[in-house]
Amino acid sequence: MALPPPAVVARPAPPKGWLATMVILAIMLAIPIGGYVAAKSVIGLPDKPIDAGHGVIVAVPEDWQYRGRFGSDNTVLLSHGTANVAITVQDGTDERAPLADLRTEWEATGTVSTGDTVAVTDARTDGKPAARFPYSGTFPEEGPSSPVEGEVTGVRGAGFITVFDAWAGKGQFINASGDVAQVIRETTIP
Repeated sequence: MALPPPAVVARPAPPKGWLATMVILAIMLAIPIGGYVAAKSVIGLPDKPIDAGHGVIVAVPEDWQYRGRFGSDNTVLLSHGTANVAITVQDGTDERAPLADLRTEWEATGTVSTGDTVAVTDARTDGKPAARFPYSGTFPEEGPSSPVEGEVTGVRGAGFITVFDAWAGKGQFINASGDVAQVIRETTIP
């Protein structure tokens, strides 16, 4: 009895071009390049919390973003949605003085209304003197003239004042007021 001839095993055909190889190579190069670009884009962002100067360390609530420094780098801007907080540290010993200057400047525009400046006893847990005034209106020289509302709080430190200017679109500040209170309460002010 004769054995049947062995079966021929078909070998897969070699690739018909370099297209698949080039696509894989492109993907392999894109991954590290993309990582490098992403790392460079966040390199200028500070770690939380943020040093605002004079030993003031700004507490940043969860989901809030650091937007940069302004005005000779002595103002730190945080934002979340339409809410913003600008924290400025300036020399002085009277927490009401920078608030009075802002009220005078803003009321002179004719587009901003301010409330009375009052002492605030619940802004801080460390007992530092604080004062606050509410405001609403438009700031056309600052960009789009959308109506805003907010509060400015001044807290006395050791030879300086930390000013927290917090605002949001008209009717929306109430939604951010808890986070703003947290920023003021948890910011380290020597």
